[in-house]
Amino acid sequence: MSREQEQNTPSFSEIRQRLQSGEDFDLAHRLQEREYEMYYNHNRNVNGTIVSDRKKTREEQTAEDEHSASLRRMGLAERCMTDEEYARQLQEEMDRMDAAEQMDKDAQLREDARLAWLLQQESSNSSASGQSGSQVPPDLISFDDQTIIWNVQCESDMYDDSSVVKTEETEEVKPCALNEVWMVCSSCEEECGKPPQPCPRICQPARCQCPAHKGFRRNSKGECVFCHDSVPKL
Repeated sequence: MSREQEQNTPSFSEIRQRLQSGEDFDLAHRLQEREYEMYYNHNRNVNGTIVSDRKKTREEQTAEDEHSASLRRMGLAERCMTDEEYARQLQEEMDRMDAAEQMDKDAQLREDARLAWLLQQESSNSSASGQSGSQVPPDLISFDDQTIIWNVQCESDMYDDSSVVKTEETEEVKPCALNEVWMVCSSCEEECGKPPQPCPRICQPARCQCPAHKGFRRNSKGECVFCHDSVPKL
């Protein structure tokens, strides 16, 4: 070898140094890649955990909200049922009180009407006893010599008594002491309602069951001919 070639040829130490430098660079590169991979995997796991936790948290929050809403609805329904039951009981109590009050009023009205009728009857009897024979004051109309023909029609389909049929009869009207008309229904041979209410001249087989006027007749509307209270069919 020439001297110039020997000078350009690197020595063993230089070659070893170069090889050592290459190995160090390669090792540093591998370590850096490993570190990058470690950090990348760590970050990916952390991010995945965060995303999973966020999703799980959202689901748990949604379930808790639904449970709370269900509890609120159940509580509201129970309160509504309680309020409705209380309102129903209160309404029933008020209805019972109103019915009792109305019954008391009706009973008082019937009693007043009965007393008024009794007073009227007593007055009529006392007036009749004070009058002489068939003498009638000049300001009143006498029915002694008059005959009134009434057409009496019984509607059998209005009452439960199937034996009553439609008939047409005539009868002679006789005045009472107060010159108010009352008469006998020939089809049932019972007295119709007496004063103060005139007889409606509708012959009816069913009696009025009004406690204050039991035994008085009903009119075509099913009312007592004296107090005009509704009377149930017999």
